[in-house]
Amino acid sequence: MYRLKNLSAQKVIIAAHRGTFGANIIQNTIPAFLTAIKQGADMIEVDVISSKDGVLYGFHTCAEASLGMSVNISELTSLEIDKHNCHNVLEQKSGFTLNRLTDILEQLRGKCFINIDRAFVDNWEGVINIIEEANAQQYVLLKSPPQEQFLVSLQNKKIMYMPILRSLKEFELVKKFDINIVAVELIFDTLEHELVLPETMKSFENAGLLTWVNAIDMGEEHNLSAGLTDTKAILESEEDNWGKLIELGFNIIQTDWPSILDSYLKTI
Repeated sequence: MYRLKNLSAQKVIIAAHRGTFGANIIQNTIPAFLTAIKQGADMIEVDVISSKDGVLYGFHTCAEASLGMSVNISELTSLEIDKHNCHNVLEQKSGFTLNRLTDILEQLRGKCFINIDRAFVDNWEGVINIIEEANAQQYVLLKSPPQEQFLVSLQNKKIMYMPILRSLKEFELVKKFDINIVAVELIFDTLEHELVLPETMKSFENAGLLTWVNAIDMGEEHNLSAGLTDTKAILESEEDNWGKLIELGFNIIQTDWPSILDSYLKTI
């Protein structure tokens, strides 16, 4: 079974943002995740949300309208969600429904790593319980902002954890807890940011931690990786964007375009 912390530091892990979706394949669903795997993804990133009756689904908040939903998903029961025929990119009924987190974990077991995002928004304890009940600790990577309320719940557990860091001070807090930290997600707006200085990156490597970067392009108001993005990699230069992130020492690149990134990695 997969053990993320035992992967070679020389391997660049491709993490597919919400899977690969488009046309009739819906984001954050099992079809999107299986598509991403076929396109070279080693890991899929899934957002989670809780229904009105506490059932967890793969879904990103505020995306209801794109799937033909007229109300907030958290106001719907699991029965109502299970019956909803999601709209595709042409605003037509796709024939697919949203997937429960339990089904996602089971369907992808042995196929890839899974990064669970946004559990901290809605049902942190519920997600932890599901991971443990599914015995999925060896292939699921849970992440959150490094806040004490989340860290306390992970103490003395086997669940692989990745804090979302915006400063070194935040990492100092994480280190105070007995948690299975295997990676760190770094948010930086310039290449002079303290998190990506050579000595900092080396310290993460020496600690046996993998480093995650978001190459996803969220638009002009968001700068997650000093402007080194998927968009620029595809339209301008793969080497000056994905290549630069690898040069900085990143082990995991989150992308919306796993097949293109995979092709590039095969050339270097």
